[in-house]
Amino acid sequence: MEKQILLPVKVKREMMHTFNVGRTRLGAALKYESNSPRAKMLRAAAIQRGGMIYTGQMVPKAQSQSTDTVKDREVSVRLIGGKVQLKIDIETSTVRLLVDGVEAFVEARVPIQEWSKTLCTALQQINEMVFNN
Repeated sequence: MEKQILLPVKVKREMMHTFNVGRTRLGAALKYESNSPRAKMLRAAAIQRGGMIYTGQMVPKAQSQSTDTVKDREVSVRLIGGKVQLKIDIETSTVRLLVDGVEAFVEARVPIQEWSKTLCTALQQINEMVFNN
């Protein structure tokens, strides 16, 4: 699979209706087969709606992830790739995402039920930083 933007079917349907575009044209835009101004707009809209850019590159298993939990201080740390860390302070419910040790995303008072949603938001921001530079 080459570089493309991945979206749930429900979001694709909403985009087809909102932008009055067919499945073929939307698919071509999301798969970077078209580079017209409209295709670029559709890709931007897809990212805004939570789309994730898939590059087709695999992360070596040794670098993919490791998890540490420090129960004394009630801080969970999860490494995603070699350079990205997700830190969740259980006491304060603060979620932090660091890239190369630099804070890229912070959200305070996040209920435990929202941690995965917050992680997705943070990863979307990383996606944008990586692919928009």
